[in-house]
Amino acid sequence: MGEQVAFPALIKELNVKSLVTGDKEARLVLQFQPTDDLLDQINRLHRADELIMAAIVPIENNNHQRIAYNASTQRKKRQPQRPPEGNAQ
Repeated sequence: MGEQVAFPALIKELNVKSLVTGDKEARLVLQFQPTDDLLDQINRLHRADELIMAAIVPIENNNHQRIAYNASTQRKKRQPQRPPEGNAQ
């Protein structure tokens, strides 16, 4: 089967809509950590309006990987600022 690419990713969204014809259409959004090599592989497979074969496979025993991935992809939340003590008006 020619070129292939596989990489760990999080499924962030799955949107399904019904078309006027009665068929359904879906859009799947993945979040992953790109490397130059991975992006190059994906770009070589991407051709506008051409289908690809997609497979989703769970990673066995990936609790450590999931925690590390989530920690590296989450934005840090801002801590609320407290007024300085002793400066009450």
